[in-house]
Amino acid sequence: MVDKEIVVKDSPKMEGVEPEIREIKSDELIAPKKTMKKLGLPEVKKKKGYRFSFRRTVIAEDGAEIPIVVHVTTDEKGNIIRYTGN
Repeated sequence: MVDKEIVVKDSPKMEGVEPEIREIKSDELIAPKKTMKKLGLPEVKKKKGYRFSFRRTVIAEDGAEIPIVVHVTTDEKGNIIRYTGN
């Protein structure tokens, strides 16, 4: 499980949001096999990880709805591999 405090610290509007959790395969954790081969990097053994997606919609001053999304990708041990958000 990802530490929600890390997400809230970076994106305070995500406080109280429960993430959608999806199990992912190793090819989604790293670059595609084709890219790894081009870079001369060895193939990685199959591993699993998790993608936590935090989503919330906020209302701007002009009334427009603005979606806020934060994705946190972890390995099977819970170490953060990738963190993206707006």
